[in-house]
Amino acid sequence: MVLALHGYPLGSFDFSPVWSLLAESFTLVAPDLPGLGFSAKPLSPEATIPGLTTLVERLVLRLGYGEVRVLAVDLGTALAQELLARQLDGSTGLRVRAVCFLNGSLFPEVYRPRPIQRVLASPAGALLGPWVPRSAFTRALSSVFGPRTQPSPDDLECFWQLHRFDGGARSTHALNRLIFSRRVHRDRWVPAMQRASVPLRLVNGPADPNSGRHLMDRYRELIPSPDIVEVGPAIGHFPFFEAPHASAEAVATFFSRR
Repeated sequence: MVLALHGYPLGSFDFSPVWSLLAESFTLVAPDLPGLGFSAKPLSPEATIPGLTTLVERLVLRLGYGEVRVLAVDLGTALAQELLARQLDGSTGLRVRAVCFLNGSLFPEVYRPRPIQRVLASPAGALLGPWVPRSAFTRALSSVFGPRTQPSPDDLECFWQLHRFDGGARSTHALNRLIFSRRVHRDRWVPAMQRASVPLRLVNGPADPNSGRHLMDRYRELIPSPDIVEVGPAIGHFPFFEAPHASAEAVATFFSRR
């Protein structure tokens, strides 16, 4: 089974462009994390990455799966790192067989958040989050796509509706705070990747201003025998939307051997 852990702000819709491609070979489970997609809103201000990871663990075990391959995007990469750390210290009931990361803040020291992310993570974000206009939302989201693979008007409308569904905008402060909380866990998560006993792969869009080529460079510096697939030189933060066939192939080829 492939456990697909999505990012912010789209929820499990992150995987929609490649769902049918991956479902040909794998059983997929892609929960919407609290505060995103069609899950409960808003996300509690007390929510943490370890807490969300525990919720996902319980869900997977309740579904009857004892081992998983993990596919992680953006925010979901933090949960994948926490699962690796738990497997290393023996505190999880799941057996992780392999992890495939896509663009995300694996190393906080090289992550480059957008200005709007910094504002929303600040104390003022709790007040401003529900009032972010559509124009600012779509501009910020479009800025992390590649220059030649920009989202269509229909995509942007869908993204906006997902963001606003059931008052989802009320979660923006708590979710952006989670992104910056990675710094607290860095000394647990990075060594867990370095010491992982399971295969890891990074599938990356290098034109992503948040976590693109500079993330790949840092990955090569820190991860032993790094397995990296660059999905085209001009692909940005959303490889599944920008290059679905190439990115799905990189994922499927990796998992099929694990």
